[in-house]
Amino acid sequence: MREVITLMLKRENLVCQVFTSATAFLALDNHQPNACLVLDNHMPGLSGLQLQAELARREVRIPIVFMSGDSRAADIVTAVKGGAYQFLQKPFRRVQLIGSIEEAINEQKDLDDSLIKQAQREQKLASLTPREIQLLALLCLGHSNKSVSKELGISNSTVEFHRANLNSKLGTKTLAELILLYRDIRIPKDTTS
Repeated sequence: MREVITLMLKRENLVCQVFTSATAFLALDNHQPNACLVLDNHMPGLSGLQLQAELARREVRIPIVFMSGDSRAADIVTAVKGGAYQFLQKPFRRVQLIGSIEEAINEQKDLDDSLIKQAQREQKLASLTPREIQLLALLCLGHSNKSVSKELGISNSTVEFHRANLNSKLGTKTLAELILLYRDIRIPKDTTS
């Protein structure tokens, strides 16, 4: 089965790396980006579910497409709850397998891109002073410069100074952009008081 699937994937111009067991896969330290792990639930040594659990324990994020001919419903539920992208029951069609692999890889790319963007936003937030965070929160709650000035006990020109710093540090130009960015970043609740 391993050889048949490898041939099938190579015909689709997908790069394959084949492992004889879960243990052999776990010995690999460097997992390729934009990859997908195709697992049979029943393998010699560790089962597919046991490999999935071990990868989760090691915090290895790689999409998994399971396949099996005789798995119980409980196995399928466990795999999906554990984050498996797909669980194909044998016999399955080539298009199902290829489609599942490509979708899993694309979904993982989107997730990785999203995590990178979130990390960049959080890095920008970390560059803000506590006063700038207070100002940002108040502006995004709809306060005017004058209202922010009164709320924080600072002059209007100081509000404008901090607002310019916010735009510079966060790479924004308008209040609308600040509000959109504010929605996406995690601001500690105790900084606005």
